[in-house]
Amino acid sequence: MKRGYIVILIVLWSLAFAHFINNKKTSETDIVTAFSNDMFLSTNSHIEAVALCGNNYVSEEAKVDIIKSVAGKLGIKDYTLDCASSEKTQDNRLVATSKYANTEIKFVTVKNENDALVKRQYLMIDISISNSLESAVLYRDKVEDILENMNYSAEVTLTHKGNISGNLSLDEKNSITDDIIKSLNAQIVTERRDEKIYTVYAYTEAIDDYVVNGTSKTNVNVAISYDEIANETNIYMATPIINEDY
Repeated sequence: MKRGYIVILIVLWSLAFAHFINNKKTSETDIVTAFSNDMFLSTNSHIEAVALCGNNYVSEEAKVDIIKSVAGKLGIKDYTLDCASSEKTQDNRLVATSKYANTEIKFVTVKNENDALVKRQYLMIDISISNSLESAVLYRDKVEDILENMNYSAEVTLTHKGNISGNLSLDEKNSITDDIIKSLNAQIVTERRDEKIYTVYAYTEAIDDYVVNGTSKTNVNVAISYDEIANETNIYMATPIINEDY
């Protein structure tokens, strides 16, 4: 399945942007190479994972050990640690920054207003990677494996965002989206396609993971928005759904 994710996501981006590069059919390898070149566009991949860690007491030392252990398994050696508290939450946080990636790992304790002894605890992993679709998929798989080996049930989302210059017409947006949906043999679950909000949810058996949207399975989400200030069109593709503002 993991190799399938790489192929699927490269194909998705290939379909979405092929007609913007040299206005001709381009191989998947060439498209990925082009995405790494700032002459054409920039891409950002966002991995977000949230795991419920239960209600049992965890010491401060143990919380720090947990997030440091996750960082080590991700290959992160240089980082900073801090702790922030409020009336409702306490966050033990590890942050690592590099040229092409930013990582934040948090152990979050949510306090109960009615009973101080009852708390909800979460392990959260947030990774942003610039201009490397392959790396994003590989790190998504790493995050899934790490949390599974820790016996945590987690929701892991992978979102890709790419920008191109100018404002696309509604027909162009529809063409890109329909190609993406068709490439996966996906069925549209729900959609809204207009100038203000453009988002499509679909389901395909080509991807194992899914969430339930209403009463239907969903594991592909495409959204397109226009940034008037930058004069750029942002195209988002996520599995299973987009969990960020667009």
